[in-house]
Amino acid sequence: MLKPPGDRTSKLTLGVSPQSPDRSWRVGQVLRALIREPTTSGQTRLAIGNRVFALDGMEQLPVGQRVRVLVEALEPQLRLRLLPSSAPNTIGRQDALRELLPRQQAASGLLAAAAAVREDPARLQALPAGVRDALAEFWTRLPDAARIQRPEGLRAALQDSGLLFEHRLFGIARGLLPANTLDGDMKGQLAQLLNRVFQALTARPGSLPAGERPPSGIGPGQPVHPVNVSLPPPAQAGELLSELARHAEGALARVQTLQVGLLTTDGGFPWWVELPVKDGKQADVLQVGVNRDADGSGGKEAWTVQLAFDFRGWGPVHCTITLQGSRVGTSWWAEQAATARLIDGHLHLLQERLGQLGVTVGGLRCVHGSPPRSPSPSGTEGGGLIDERA
Repeated sequence: MLKPPGDRTSKLTLGVSPQSPDRSWRVGQVLRALIREPTTSGQTRLAIGNRVFALDGMEQLPVGQRVRVLVEALEPQLRLRLLPSSAPNTIGRQDALRELLPRQQAASGLLAAAAAVREDPARLQALPAGVRDALAEFWTRLPDAARIQRPEGLRAALQDSGLLFEHRLFGIARGLLPANTLDGDMKGQLAQLLNRVFQALTARPGSLPAGERPPSGIGPGQPVHPVNVSLPPPAQAGELLSELARHAEGALARVQTLQVGLLTTDGGFPWWVELPVKDGKQADVLQVGVNRDADGSGGKEAWTVQLAFDFRGWGPVHCTITLQGSRVGTSWWAEQAATARLIDGHLHLLQERLGQLGVTVGGLRCVHGSPPRSPSPSGTEGGGLIDERA
């Protein structure tokens, strides 16, 4: 556990170093930092942004520990104070995960159920009008494949993923964001759909029978597989509502689980999000992971983006995109041979289009098979980097 050195007024003074504070820093500002290996003389090293500082006066903390420091002075020397750990919140996070993990399921189950109901007029008419309206709005608000190929479309889809729901709700309440900001938010749409379904049911549905819950595909970097669902006939409207509620409740719990995962990184990286993507009458899930290495090779900040998906007909596909300075490289893995050949045959187009964006392409490849290990996400600011697809 993180312990503040000494008493609460203890100060951390910048040691002998040619470095100076960042120009954007202000006295009283709270910064997030990462503990690096100590210097040979025993000084603690803190990575703040893309810079590393050697500090005297601070006890050595575990390497890799994320901490918060307060800027107490900028001159004549930089003085930073370690703030108390937020470790007490860990208990609340663990409790939340214990509650959410058994309930969560990938959105693929709800997407399959929604698509099946929409394509069956008899089942659709068996639902109450309020549920039909909520289901129609949920489907309409889903990002489509053409939209997420554009930088602005991908950025909007990431913002609407549900992970920022409470933050954006606070912005609306403070008058900082327009009232329609949450119209397409995934968490808000799931909550609305679930509320309409519960209103139509006389009792909250129980848990799914054993073996009936769709696979969750929870692991970071593991493609969320498409599923086929078996829905009750139109005459059994109550059972149909219960089935929709179960899928919606599992998808909502999944969004909440991802939100708790963000809290465990203290707002930093790695960062994972799952985006439902519709293509015609079907929809699948695209998993996106981002990470940032503030102390990359050559001292340049490096970003990595991980993609994983299992779109119908493609099979599981993984992609790693790295960006350091103006140099970009991509690696693809496709578990179906035909998909691997298709991607490999289009890599020259991807190289041309990346070149048109003004970046240096460091390497492109596609391998038939799976990545050597589950990707560990790497990050970017959610827009503009993934502009083209093979």
